[in-house]
Amino acid sequence: RVVGTMLDLPADLLPGFHAWLADVFGILAPIDLKAEDVTTPDDQLVANYERLHSAYLTYTELLEDRRANPGDDLASALVTLTDEDGHPALSSDQVLAHMIGVTAAGTDTSANLIVNMVRFFTESPDQLQLVLDDPSLWDNAVNEGLRRSAIVQQLFRISTRDSELAGVKI
Repeated sequence: RVVGTMLDLPADLLPGFHAWLADVFGILAPIDLKAEDVTTPDDQLVANYERLHSAYLTYTELLEDRRANPGDDLASALVTLTDEDGHPALSSDQVLAHMIGVTAAGTDTSANLIVNMVRFFTESPDQLQLVLDDPSLWDNAVNEGLRRSAIVQQLFRISTRDSELAGVKI
């Protein structure tokens, strides 16, 4: 709902958010995946892509409407952003990519954090009691939850210098 509000999406689109995100994540694969290792049935992949195409058309219509009738939402801000010469700063595809990125990042990562925090507090009810007794500890508790368990499993980093971590050369 928060992401939907930021983008000022019509309420009837919100239930489709999670399905569309599941489709996005469902077609992502490791960069080194071989075709013979794909286990998703073809008909399921086709259905994923068809739903994603429907989402694309929905978002495209939304952006066209925002261009014609901008509001005070993030989608409107993205489509009306201009460069120093007054030309659109972002193409429609770039705006769409940002909207999908915000949607994915704002829902999947938040859900993962919440699940992890529930698990951590279930395993350590004494820690839950500490933050309930002293709400000023919440920021630290959330940061500790983020440190203990990654909320994004496919984040790639490139080392900028040779180093060693736990006996492994990077």
